[in-house]
Amino acid sequence: NHPKVAAGVMTQTIIAMVIGAIGILGLLYSEVSSCLVYREMDQIKAAELDSAPKSVTLQQKIQWWHGGYSAVYRPVLTLAATLTIVVASCVALLGQCGVLDKVSEEYDLSGTQFGGDCVLRAIMLSVVDGVGMALFLSSIVWMCTRTGFALGALFLSAASDLVRSLGYAWLVLVWAIVIAGAAFFLIRSCNEEE
Repeated sequence: NHPKVAAGVMTQTIIAMVIGAIGILGLLYSEVSSCLVYREMDQIKAAELDSAPKSVTLQQKIQWWHGGYSAVYRPVLTLAATLTIVVASCVALLGQCGVLDKVSEEYDLSGTQFGGDCVLRAIMLSVVDGVGMALFLSSIVWMCTRTGFALGALFLSAASDLVRSLGYAWLVLVWAIVIAGAAFFLIRSCNEEE
């Protein structure tokens, strides 16, 4: 009945897919590069060659990707990629607001989780979606190198899916506090590892 709305949703979905693909590729590049440097450092420690001088290329990789968020490139690329995934999710969810407006003309949505300000809900849930996706991808990359951190990220990713499906603002706030605490712990432990 509403071809313009459907065309707009399809256009926004395609744009969101392109933006999301860029974010996912950036995140994977950042995390895989960092993971490979950590694995190389673990191999040096396992061979008990800590006192041996490191090659210039290894020193450069360590500066760029090692040390958590004190590295040169990793924090910028990982956070930018995560933000890009959040923006992609936001674009996709905002496209659904037009559909909900048309549905709400004929049906009362006030008693459902789709009631209320659609734009605010789309922004709130896109943050949960984007961070959850970034945590999921990071957990897969780090599973063989830092299993404890990977399992923690996988748990937080699953929690983000649960929070998103329930859609309560207070639950999103609790989830954000837990994510901030986990990020603080991760950054602190990466700095202590050095």
